[in-house]
Formats: sequence, structure tokens, C-alpha cells
Amino acid sequence: MLLFLLGIKVISDYRPEPLKLKETPVVFGLLVKDIPNSLAESIAVGQDLFLDDYHVYLGKIYQKKIQPAEIMIESGGKLILTASPRNFDLRLEIKRNGRIVTGPSRSGVYFGKLPVRVGDRLRVHTMYTSFQGEIEYLRLQR
Repeated sequence: MLLFLLGIKVISDYRPEPLKLKETPVVFGLLVKDIPNSLAESIAVGQDLFLDDYHVYLGKIYQKKIQPAEIMIESGGKLILTASPRNFDLRLEIKRNGRIVTGPSRSGVYFGKLPVRVGDRLRVHTMYTSFQGEIEYLRLQR
């Protein structure tokens, strides 16, 4: 009997704490580097964005910024950072409700079961085009 009570005490003391889940709006920035103008123009504000690998809905594009792409060229044994004459960098801001998970075993921002981290490279598509980008930032909106 004493062994049984001791076993229950040990199990109750060392069981993991439950994860805390909170649903909140998330804004994230996606940087698409060195793309042709035709691709940059085919992506529009208001389009839905999906992840290719897992067919996860990533959100709606609500802001778009196009800048000349920065490229490195060699001149006289030195590397020079300059603007590309043909290609562009595209910065997108996407909104979606995400789950904020906090707990001792794991924490982070999740879209469904997909964890989203700054620096992740994502292969994504809209209804009209497919491209690859990198997550620049994540912002939680209150």
C-alpha cells in the first residue's frame, strides 16, 4: 500500500504541465529576393497565400513593397553591393490568426500544426504563382 501511494506521489509531481494555447492575430513579413518584375507584379494585395509542402493556409497579403534587388559584384578584387538592373526584392506582409503555445516542453507560433519561426524559408503559392521567401519578422497583434 505504501509503495502504491509513493508511486502516485512521484507520478503527480513529475507529470508535464499542460501547454497554454492562445489564439491571436499574427502579422509576418516574407522577403522574396531577386525575382523578375513580372513575378513581383503578379503578386497582389488581397491574395491568399498557401504553403506548398503541407497545403497550409498562411494568410492574406495585406501589404506589398517592391525594391530593386541588391546584388554583389566583383570589381578589381573587391566585392561591391549594388542594385540589380533587372530584378527586384519583394517584401510582403501577411495577416492570419495563429496559436501562441507556451509551456515547458515547447513554445512558439503555430498555424495549425505548422510551427513558424523567423528565418524559415518557405515555398509558397498564390492562386496565380509560386515562389520562395524567408520570414523576416513575426508580430503578435493584441
